Amino acid sequence: MRTYLGSAIIYKSHPPRSSFSIKWRMISTITRLNGNRLETVPFTVLSEQFDKFSKTHVDIGTGDAKFIYRLAKDNPSYFYIGIDSNPDGMGHISWKIKRKPSKGGLTVPNLELLHMSVEDLPSEFSQVAHCVTINYPWGSLLKGVTDPDPKILESISKILHVGGELFLNLNYTLYSDKRLISTLEITDLEGKEAVEKLKNIFSFYQLRFREKGLDNRNFAGTTWGKHLTLGSGRETLSLKFSRESNFSEKI
Repeated sequence: MRTYLGSAIIYKSHPPRSSFSIKWRMISTITRLNGNRLETVPFTVLSEQFDKFSKTHVDIGTGDAKFIYRLAKDNPSYFYIGIDSNPDGMGHISWKIKRKPSKGGLTVPNLELLHMSVEDLPSEFSQVAHCVTINYPWGSLLKGVTDPDPKILESISKILHVGGELFLNLNYTLYSDKRLISTLEITDLEGKEAVEKLKNIFSFYQLRFREKGLDNRNFAGTTWGKHLTLGSGRETLSLKFSRESNFSEKI
């Protein structure tokens, strides 16, 4: 028997008839795309997939999901999860991977697309990912990783395995437009000091800085990145972090 209360499913497991007690167990849920539908399912539907694959890659702010779709198609031994707070962009890829091949679909069993915000991920996401990518974030996600927002950085760090890697690609050219920076209310990352400050804040959440790159050709294989950078001369700031052990007790 199950009862729906908001986004949570409460499962009742009845004991032997000799006892009158009832045990309650709360199970977190996730909202995923299934073809052109959104469905709320227990987290166990997702966690059952982790042991089937050698590694898990989570793409945050996945947009149209073409980037994570291509990775999943090319690497069948890895499990891929695309997460975005706006499900509309992911609809076409979700339709393709859930539709039967005889009807024009492409079977990609190692990909799930979730309609969620990174700061609202359930606790069961703890240390599920070997790799996390954030490519050309915008809006609240951009502000959250560059200001940064403690809830967002906490979530990103907690979903990574110890030793797992975070790859963050930012449209660096936008920081030359001071009016746009003011409108978006984001931190100006131009200058060495600003990036150093960002690295220090990330380290508080056990995300140790590893590499930095600045490139006007890198669009990370994403549709949005390609639109921003290809043939435009816009630069990408690429930052790589790794998750340390001993998660901070301050969080």
